[in-house]
Amino acid sequence: VYGIEGITGLGGPSVRTGGFVRSIGEVGPSLEVLSPEHMGWTSRAAPTLYWRLSESTNLPLELVISDDVSPEPLLETRLEGIHVAGIRGLSLTDRGLALQPGVTYRWSVSVVMDEERRSRDRFAGSALVYRPVSAPAAADLAAAPLAERAHRLAAQGYWYDAFDQLTL
Repeated sequence: VYGIEGITGLGGPSVRTGGFVRSIGEVGPSLEVLSPEHMGWTSRAAPTLYWRLSESTNLPLELVISDDVSPEPLLETRLEGIHVAGIRGLSLTDRGLALQPGVTYRWSVSVVMDEERRSRDRFAGSALVYRPVSAPAAADLAAAPLAERAHRLAAQGYWYDAFDQLTL
């Protein structure tokens, strides 16, 4: 059960954006980030971020990660090639990026529909905070059977980690 009631720092207005709207006659994939509506927590400095494409495409995807402090994005990358429909992910470990505790990070994925008219991009984004797990909670998670870890992470508010456990 994923419950955020009573967990300080979670809840509040939605931070998730975009993804579903198409104009009449337009073709191409819809896009959504897989994140909670509220500010999500991760216990890992380099989590994997997930999104879903409604259909396969060879259009480029752009992924941007920024914080609320730095003037430049921490990561701005273009993913070329064929992108298969379904759930996709990008590991920050693989990109050599480590988040700082307590900092709000905003991340987004875009399908570049038209290089000349970027306003046509399909866009979806969300936000997260790296919040390390306390030593007792880490020990509890390590001792938990694999089938229970996602539930325990979710109960503590670690949405990104709980989702990642479900993709193993």
